[in-house]
Parts: sequence; structure tokens; C-alpha cells
Amino acid sequence: MIGIYPLLLIWAAVLIRRTKKRRRAGWSGFAAWCLAGALFSFSLLTGFSIGLFLLPLVIAALYLAVRSAPDFRAALGFVAGIGVILLILASINKFSIGWLIPGVAFGAAAFASFVAAER
Repeated sequence: MIGIYPLLLIWAAVLIRRTKKRRRAGWSGFAAWCLAGALFSFSLLTGFSIGLFLLPLVIAALYLAVRSAPDFRAALGFVAGIGVILLILASINKFSIGWLIPGVAFGAAAFASFVAAER
């Protein structure tokens, strides 16, 4: 089960590489990748409980993100999606520092990198 997740990331990178470049995706592409990253990380963290049932949604979200925004700049939203899940976990655990700091770091780094890449 755990071996599927790296294969999905490799598959998404290959699809991005093979897709013909279109216009810049912008914030909508960033949001699509953010959703894919959030689903991916939530599915990975929940593992065998509900993560396995979320796997088809992860695949669909990755495919739609690649098709709507085949740009590595927009794919920074994937990291922001991981940060969102970590922030949600921090809020569930009374803003535990162990979840809060990585969540803020992932989200801020992805957001700042995307803004810098768009300029």
C-alpha cells in the first residue's frame, strides 16, 4: 500500500512532462494542485482505515490537476495542500506545535514560491 504513493507522484510528474505546455495556470491551477496535495496527504496519513477508499479520489484529483495545470509552478500547490492538512491536524490537536510548525512552513513556503515564480 505504501509503495503506491511514490508511484502516483512519479506518474503525475511524467504526465506533466508529457503534456504540451499551454498558458500559465495561475491561481486556479495552484488551487487544483492544493486539493490534490490535501487529498494525497490525508489518504497517506489515514493509511489502511479510509485512505485506501480515498485512493481513487487521489488518482482523479492528480489527473485533473495535471490536465488543468501542467506546470511545475502550479504544482507548488501540492505542497500547500500538505500544509493545509497539517494545519487541520494542528487545530484538531489543540494547535499542537508538532503539527502547527510544519503546516505553516509547508503552506508559507509553497505560497511564497508560487508568488515568486509567477512574477
